[in-house]
Amino acid sequence: MSTDNTTHDMAKALKDVREIAEKLNGHDYLNREDANKLETQQKSLNDKLDAHQELSNELVAKTKAQEEAIKSYEVKMDILEKQLCNMGTGNPDYQQKSKSLHALENYIQQINGGKLSADTKSYLRTDNNPQGGFLVTPADYENEILKPIELLSPIRQLAKKRRINTLEAKSVVRATNVEVYWKGEGEKGNSYTPTYGEVTIPVKSQFARVLLTNELLYDSMFDIRNEVMTDINEQFAVKEGEAFVNGTGVNSPIGYMSPQAKVARRESGGAGTFNGDDLIQMAADIKTGYKPVYGASKPVMAYLRTLKATGSGQYLFDQGNLAAGTPNVVNGYPLIEIADMSNTVSFATGQEPVVFADFSKMYEVIDSFQAIITNNPYSLSDQGMFVLTIQRFVGGNVIMPEAGVILKIK
Repeated sequence: MSTDNTTHDMAKALKDVREIAEKLNGHDYLNREDANKLETQQKSLNDKLDAHQELSNELVAKTKAQEEAIKSYEVKMDILEKQLCNMGTGNPDYQQKSKSLHALENYIQQINGGKLSADTKSYLRTDNNPQGGFLVTPADYENEILKPIELLSPIRQLAKKRRINTLEAKSVVRATNVEVYWKGEGEKGNSYTPTYGEVTIPVKSQFARVLLTNELLYDSMFDIRNEVMTDINEQFAVKEGEAFVNGTGVNSPIGYMSPQAKVARRESGGAGTFNGDDLIQMAADIKTGYKPVYGASKPVMAYLRTLKATGSGQYLFDQGNLAAGTPNVVNGYPLIEIADMSNTVSFATGQEPVVFADFSKMYEVIDSFQAIITNNPYSLSDQGMFVLTIQRFVGGNVIMPEAGVILKIK
């Protein structure tokens, strides 16, 4: 039954009722015919009202279905938006697609009964987001961030290591040994007691604080928090390696190059330079039993490989060591790269370009407590900032100076 027919029938029934009502108002009495007619019209009117109520119920049901369909589209758009955000918008193309989610809503509203109109079909294109651009596969990005190499000194890998739960460590060192001597028969023996000392290794704090916007956290194509954590750990390693070499003990470990570490120096034979003889003499300064290595920066290592014997013009080191992939060996000992050693080959008086040491005996690295990691989304929330802080506790010092020697330019 159509709405127009129902409305027409109801209007006619009401007209008949009004005519009968006017007679009553004129004090005319209803005859049996009028009474029957009134009863018939009343029944007809009731039927029409019932029919109209059914039609109204149908319209309400359709409206509710349309509302549910709209909500379903909204849920799908929310899911799509989250997926796009998880994929990331760290570049202009992704950002444009993220901004076009409202255009996606408009586009969906163009759909009529699951079909696209002719006009819509004719204007679908890739360079306009509302007309289908957002449906194009985004640019293919590599799933990692390419990072330049950071140079670091590998002292931690070479040194003695210990973990503690205080802010200061100590190592006991034997200062003098027991004296053993020869004596004749019947002679009285003397007593000698060894003496001991201690080396203090202060623990210092490394700290990093990084601010991240909420947009970057939630809208990056990478796990940006994990990337930042990786970068911080890398810089911790770089800075501690630098301190293990040159640290002064002021808010940092004591490096083996520091005068207070008391590692012996050997002066080069020539002023303003050094040669292979100096390296050989360095090896003679270390007692047999230690397992020392030569250490220098990469530029100085390259200089060492160019040294030639006087007169013959031959390299001081085996030609086989120049082959790619073979270990660096100088004077029969390994040669390792220490990035934080002196890196200039224009040698000046007082410069200290080479170390020769058994790091496992000479130097100790201390790790204290656990790293403190704080994720703080609150303190700068009014600026839309997430604060990430990391603090760790590291110490280092020379514990056996005799296990190393440093070459000093004359």
